[in-house]
Amino acid sequence: MLMLLLYLYALDVAASEREALFVEKLRQCMTLFDFIQDPLSDLKWKEIKRAALNELVEYVTQNRGVITDDIYPEAVQMVIVQ
Repeated sequence: MLMLLLYLYALDVAASEREALFVEKLRQCMTLFDFIQDPLSDLKWKEIKRAALNELVEYVTQNRGVITDDIYPEAVQMVIVQ
């Protein structure tokens, strides 16, 4: 399981790398968890996914032109998987 802790708008992330990081975070959020059989399992990974989803929402909300032609299919795929 991929764990990305870099923030999309962090000072140490170059603008040229933000789109690739955004795509990686979208892919990370495609991981499915079973909340029915054992809701307390994988709590660490569920929290990481929740934080990544919140960060994606915040980044899209605060920036214009984030959803590019390369990102759009990845975002749609993430929603389909869920």
